[in-house]
Amino acid sequence: MVGNGFKIQDWNALVSKRFFHLTKHICFPHALRDLRTPLIEADKETDEDNYVLWRLEKGVSQGSNEIQKGEAIPLEYNLVGLNAISFDKGCYVWQELVARTHHQGVIRKRVVPLKFLNDRGEDNSKSHKGDTIGRAIEKCLEGWGIDRLFTVTVDNASSNDVAIAYLVKKFKGRNGLVLDGEFIHIRCCAHILNLIVSDALKDLHVSIIRIRNAVKYVRSSPARLQIFKDFAKEDKMSTKNCLTMDVPTRWNSTFTMLDGAIKCQKTFERLEEHDPSYLPKDDIPTTEDWDNAKVFVKFLKTFSEVTMKFSASMSVTSNIFFHELCLIQEIIREYSSYENALLSQMTLSMQTKFNKYWGITTSEKTNLLLYVSVVLDPRYKLAYVNYCFNEFLEEDCAKIWTNKVEEAFRRLCDDYYMRMSKEKYSQTQSCTPIEGFGFQSQSEIPSISSSGSYKARATVHDRFKQSNKTCLDDAKTEVTRYLDEARIDCMGDEYLDLLTWWKVNASRFKIISQVARDIYSIPISTVPSESAFSTGGRVLDSFRSSLTPQTAEALICAQNWIQSKPLDDMTEEIDGAEEIDEEFINIGKEMEAAFENLNNDSMSLEAQ
Repeated sequence: MVGNGFKIQDWNALVSKRFFHLTKHICFPHALRDLRTPLIEADKETDEDNYVLWRLEKGVSQGSNEIQKGEAIPLEYNLVGLNAISFDKGCYVWQELVARTHHQGVIRKRVVPLKFLNDRGEDNSKSHKGDTIGRAIEKCLEGWGIDRLFTVTVDNASSNDVAIAYLVKKFKGRNGLVLDGEFIHIRCCAHILNLIVSDALKDLHVSIIRIRNAVKYVRSSPARLQIFKDFAKEDKMSTKNCLTMDVPTRWNSTFTMLDGAIKCQKTFERLEEHDPSYLPKDDIPTTEDWDNAKVFVKFLKTFSEVTMKFSASMSVTSNIFFHELCLIQEIIREYSSYENALLSQMTLSMQTKFNKYWGITTSEKTNLLLYVSVVLDPRYKLAYVNYCFNEFLEEDCAKIWTNKVEEAFRRLCDDYYMRMSKEKYSQTQSCTPIEGFGFQSQSEIPSISSSGSYKARATVHDRFKQSNKTCLDDAKTEVTRYLDEARIDCMGDEYLDLLTWWKVNASRFKIISQVARDIYSIPISTVPSESAFSTGGRVLDSFRSSLTPQTAEALICAQNWIQSKPLDDMTEEIDGAEEIDEEFINIGKEMEAAFENLNNDSMSLEAQ
C-alpha cells in the first residue's frame, strides 16, 4: 500500500502507509533503472541487510518467511497497525474469525519490538552492550558472594570482549584476578569449531541438496512417509532417526541428516522405482551422490565427535582441548591433499578459519591455560606439547611456543605461591599475641634513636625480600621437580582421573595441585549452560505461561541439578525416599487401627 506521492528531482516518490518510520519508496522508469537514484537522506544510505534488521527493530514483519503459515494469525504480527488487514466481507479466507478476534480483543500474544534500558532508564546502544553484560555478571557474582575470578567462558561475540574487559577493570583493583586477568578470557571451543566447519559448508554440494530434497519429499506427506516405511520394512531396515531434516545454520544437523539417509539408500532407490510422482529426474540422488554423501559423513563425523567432547558437562574438558586441536589440524592437513577436489577445497577453507581462531602463530585468541592443562597431565607434561609443536611448526617457532607455555606455567605457580603465602600470613596475624611479647606500661617500651629506627626498618625489609625470594625459589623448585619426574606410563589410559591423581599427590606438589584444581574446573564450552537456558521453552509454553519468574527459575534449576547428579547418588536418594514412604505408610496404618479401636470402644459404650 502506498500513500501520497511527491517529486524528488523528477523522480516519483511514494510514502509507505504501513508504518510512518519506514523509508520513502522511489519509483523510476524501467529505462532509467541503471542510473543512480537521488537520496532523500544521503547520510542514511545503507544496504538491504541493514534495512531488514532496522525494519525488524521497528516490529514490522513482512512475507511468509517471517509470518509462518499455519503457525500464526495476522493479528499476532500487528498487521492491523500496518494497514495490512481489511475487515470488508469476502476479502480473504477466515476473515470472519480474524474480525471477531480483533473486535472482541481476545488476542493472546503479539510480536512486539523491544528496547532494552539500563538502570538509569537510558537506551543501551550497541557500543554499551558489552558493559551491560559485564555489569550483569558482576551483579550475579556479588549476589553469590564470589570475589575472585579465574576464567570466564563466553562465545565469540565482540560484545563479550567488552564485557570481559569490564570485569578485568572491576576485579583488578580488588586483587581478585590471577596474573591481573591475563588468562581470564576463554572462548567457547564448540562455538569456534561450529564457525570453522560452517564456513566450509556454506556452499553446499549438489549431492547434499539432492539428498535433502529426497528426505523432504518423504516427510512432506503422511502417505508418502507410510509408503517409505513399508518399503523399509520389506528391506528389513529401520527408519528410526533416518529421516531428520537439517537446519541451515547448524552443520551438525546436516551431518545427522546425511548419516541417517545413507542407511536407507536402498529404500530411497525403491521409492524412485515405484513412485511415479517422485522428484524430477535432475533432482533424484544418483549413485555418485550417495558415494559423495558417504565421504562427507566420514569427514564430518570426527568434528561431530569433537563437538560432543567439548560440550561435556559431567567431566573435565580443559585437558582435552589440545589433543582435539592437534587431531583437527591433522585431519585438515590430510584431507587438503585428498583426491576429491571438493573435500580439498573445503579443507582449505577450514584451514583459513582455523588459523584465524586457533592458529598458534596467527591467532592471539587461544588461551595459554588450555596448553598448560596438558602440562599438568602427568601422562604428557611439557614434552608432549613440545612434540606436537614440532609436528606442526618450524623448529625455531616450536621452541618459542614451548617456552611460552612453560613460562606461563611457572608464572602461574609463582602467583599461586604468593597468594598462598599472603593468606597464611594473614591467618597468623589474626591469632592472639604470644605470651611474653606484650608491654604492660608505657615505660616498658624501649626507646630507639632515629638511626636505630632506620637500621631496624632496613633489617625487616631485607628479611621480607629474602622471604619473598625464598617463596619464588620454592615455587620454581616444585615446578622443576614436577617437570623432571618421569611421566606416568599409561598414555592410552583414557580413564585416569586427573583430579583424584592431583588430590593424592597434593602433599608432594602443594602449589601445582592448587593450579591443577582450578585449571581442570574450566569449562571450554558454553553449550551446557545454553542448553540449561533453552529448557525454559519446555517449562513455559502456550498452555503454561503464567508462572512467576521465581517458580520458573526453581523448576529449571531443580531439573538441571537432578540431571547433573550421578546415578549412584540418585539411586541412594530414591531408596531413602522409599524407606521414608514406607515409614509413613506404617504410621498411617497404625493411626488408622488406633482410630478404628477408638470408634469400636465408643460404640460399645453407647450400647451399654
